[in-house]
Amino acid sequence: MAAYLGINVAVEKHLLWIAKTAILAPVPQPWVELFDEEGIPYYHNPETAEVSRKHPLDGHFLSLIVEERQKAAALVQ
Repeated sequence: MAAYLGINVAVEKHLLWIAKTAILAPVPQPWVELFDEEGIPYYHNPETAEVSRKHPLDGHFLSLIVEERQKAAALVQ
């Protein structure tokens, strides 16, 4: 999950909590997780008919990473 989110594990250990949280994050309502014929998950929002291969909260976790990187950079300056 860290690699998927673009976290460099060698130098960004302080961001691993975000990857762990992302792995454990449930699919928010009204989204549902489904699986295709190959067993690969995808997500469907029955209210909007939207379908995505990406978890509906991926954007949230990517934003958290940006925020945490900015905080870390500010501490170094």
